[in-house]
Amino acid sequence: STPVTITSNGFVAEGVGTITAKFKVDASVSYTHMQAQFGVIEEVSPTYPWTAREVAAPEPISLSAAGDSVVVTRSFTIDWTPAGDLQVVVFLENTSTALDTVTVSVAQDELPDGVSSTG
Repeated sequence: STPVTITSNGFVAEGVGTITAKFKVDASVSYTHMQAQFGVIEEVSPTYPWTAREVAAPEPISLSAAGDSVVVTRSFTIDWTPAGDLQVVVFLENTSTALDTVTVSVAQDELPDGVSSTG
């Protein structure tokens, strides 16, 4: 279990997409430097089951006490013809450490063409 819950929804239609994620603190968070990360991945083939296609600019966020929340929206352009299913991966990175790699939580939504979903 992590101290932060991520819920998300979004869409992909006619070469563009948008994902909105809500980051909510369930228990106190001991680190103060965090950033929301968003990436579009595609299921290309059995050999390359998930290939990163787009990475949105990170969003620095501040959360600390239980009940705190923040909403972040990112848009992206699909300037290629998808060969497989697209998904958006959303995670919260702790940038307080020297390694900058601690993931608090991950939400992943399938975003088929023109269909909305909630994670």
